[in-house]
Amino acid sequence: ASSKFNYPLIGFSMSNAHPFREVFFERYKLSITDDRREVTLSFTDFISSGKFSWPEYISDYRIFLTIFELPDVEWDELQRKYSFLYQKDSLGMKTTFSEWYEVRKVKKDIQLTASFTEDYAPRAKTTVLVAMGFEFATAMQHGIPYLVKDNGTMAIIGCF
Repeated sequence: ASSKFNYPLIGFSMSNAHPFREVFFERYKLSITDDRREVTLSFTDFISSGKFSWPEYISDYRIFLTIFELPDVEWDELQRKYSFLYQKDSLGMKTTFSEWYEVRKVKKDIQLTASFTEDYAPRAKTTVLVAMGFEFATAMQHGIPYLVKDNGTMAIIGCF
């Protein structure tokens, strides 16, 4: 059952070309409410210059935070296979994005929150997975980013 054995998922990178741990080098704080509805990602005194490793020049970045439920699986004796306890399309998911920030040598406090809707609560026998990602741009012109090849990277940073 995944909700009882979920720690191996932490650190899983969604990008083979640009693994998260090889791209981003900084500590962050992750907190979740007791009801598992809301997750907050915080950076205190974050200096973005020198914190990213990318093959192209990066002038700007934005952070995204995704939370989603992963249902447990249980052995189905009749079908002789493991099955999800819930239909995947009935589970909660939410992504939020920061604004675009310049890569700079100036300290910045950043806080990003992702919440399920007010009328939705994560179910029992599910894991709330938290993924953080970055999108990178080589330039911004009139507020429009020129995204780098492959756009960025993402990884699972928490399981609750």
